[in-house]
Amino acid sequence: MQTSPSRRRPHAIRPTPRRADLRLRPALPPASPLFPEENWANDPNGLAFYQGEYHLFFQYNPFGNQWGHMSWGHAVSTDLLHWHELPVAIPEHDNTMIFTGSVVVDHQNTSGLCTHGDCLVAIYTGHTQTSEGIRQTQNLAVSLDKGRNWAQYPGNPVLDLHMADFRDPSVSWDPIAHHWVMAVSLPKEHKIRFYSSPTSSCGHSSATSAQPATSTATGSVPTSSASPPPTAPRASGPSK
Repeated sequence: MQTSPSRRRPHAIRPTPRRADLRLRPALPPASPLFPEENWANDPNGLAFYQGEYHLFFQYNPFGNQWGHMSWGHAVSTDLLHWHELPVAIPEHDNTMIFTGSVVVDHQNTSGLCTHGDCLVAIYTGHTQTSEGIRQTQNLAVSLDKGRNWAQYPGNPVLDLHMADFRDPSVSWDPIAHHWVMAVSLPKEHKIRFYSSPTSSCGHSSATSAQPATSTATGSVPTSSASPPPTAPRASGPSK
């Protein structure tokens, strides 16, 4: 008995992929996703390649499965597919949580923090509850042993605009201008500010806000002196 056209079940039409689409699909092995063994984690920070390893840092709460006690978790990989979790890299300390940031390889020891050749330098936002309210600042930490142990820069913070929302530093080396460039967000103002760090001793950093382009700020950052100063000069706020 034939089924009337009105009673036939609808079926999905699956378009045949074009041969060009098939050729463009990479034949990659299944990736092993990175999940911490326990507790709460989110935003990845500071992916860097150093001495044969990829380093991935991420926001991590070592004490529970909810947001809080923000620290930097750490994992390494040789192929970006399979990851090995390491102990917490930069823990919360002195009532300061470790928010997002980036990691660079200081090949030329322009920071003066590397004792033997190059080293890993982390730039992160410190989130502190003070008597005057929340303060977000930019800070440094250095590792001299392939990221296994980290030491805080004694002059932290290196950038302090006395603001509650000033975070997410992304740092890279400008090979043409021969200085470091840091992009930092001002989320309440919907702006990105750019800072430059020279390699000369006691140099001044400069900052330019993306919107408007005429807004500027000046200050200082750690320099190439062999011994870091006991306190790092702060950056002043933007001029109006």
